[in-house]
Amino acid sequence: AFTALTPVWAALLTKPVLNMRLPWRTIWCNAGALAGTAVVVVGVALESVGDAPRSARDTTLGTLFAIMVSVTAAAYLTTIRSAAVHAPGTDMRLASLFGMIIATCISIALVPLLQPLDQPLLPANSRAIAWLTISGFFVVALALLLINAAVQLTSSPAEVSLILQIEGLLGPISVYAILGEVPSPFALGGGCVVLLMVAIHETLALFA
Repeated sequence: AFTALTPVWAALLTKPVLNMRLPWRTIWCNAGALAGTAVVVVGVALESVGDAPRSARDTTLGTLFAIMVSVTAAAYLTTIRSAAVHAPGTDMRLASLFGMIIATCISIALVPLLQPLDQPLLPANSRAIAWLTISGFFVVALALLLINAAVQLTSSPAEVSLILQIEGLLGPISVYAILGEVPSPFALGGGCVVLLMVAIHETLALFA
């Protein structure tokens, strides 16, 4: 839920960092997208009723990490746009590459600390290793390249972060298509609200 706050942080950073004024369509559609995300969160909360409660420490750390993800994602989008505005021609793909290398090194260092003692550090299944390789070297890398291009070509980081919220609908649909896991009505309903907000935003942008 807290990762869906990325459009809010991006909107707050747009004015002081980029000296850009957000159009009202972006503000209102971001609010509508957050409402759609809230529907998904309610569904997840209802489905988790009766599960084993987690410790207060784990809950607090999870919440803190989720908020940090949303803030850093907004900062990442704003930085890319800032480079395009203040230093045209800067290839931010190199920054993404360096960032992935640093993140990989940090993750490798943290794995022994965060990995449960009863689980191996690396999967023994070759198929699992293949999927991890595909995800890391192709899916994530392609996503970063496309995000870089999108931020430089659109009007603001807040617009890109709004469009990225469609993942809340595409995620459950892709899981159903590949794994056969039926998404909940809350996931579909909230995702459709987000998709509607994005469609309205882009339609209004065409006539702005």
